[in-house]
Amino acid sequence: MRLYSCKVRLAGSVANEVPKVATAAEILVWQWLHGPDAVVNIEHYDDDNSITNKVERERLKQRYDQYLQNERGGRNPTSIDAMFGTFNPLPNLLPDFEEDDFDLEDAEARAAVEAKARAAAQKQTPGRRRGRQTPPEIHGTPAPVEIVDA
Repeated sequence: MRLYSCKVRLAGSVANEVPKVATAAEILVWQWLHGPDAVVNIEHYDDDNSITNKVERERLKQRYDQYLQNERGGRNPTSIDAMFGTFNPLPNLLPDFEEDDFDLEDAEARAAVEAKARAAAQKQTPGRRRGRQTPPEIHGTPAPVEIVDA
């Protein structure tokens, strides 16, 4: 499994940052327990093939199932199995990371990732979503008005 180094902000507090090395699944659990912005400075640390999916799932269950049941006041998910699925493999990569994002030491790779991000941003046109047209008055321009002579 892929390991990441990061800092966990307990309850989202900048004053309570704890450096950790964790799997993608454990980082997702921390984000659920402490908030989506609670895990910062995430970087690829190492790949450890000795950690199997079964071993990691059991470790996460022993460590976090009780907190998931008590902390969230009955909200789903209430266990590691509910969060990731009983028979699904745990995530090996974080959703926000891509393989190419780890080796950005050289300027060419960094420029390629930036160009990819710019292209994705340009594809998104304001006011269009799932084929529906947003009314023009939402974007600050008034809707066309028909003038009728009286």
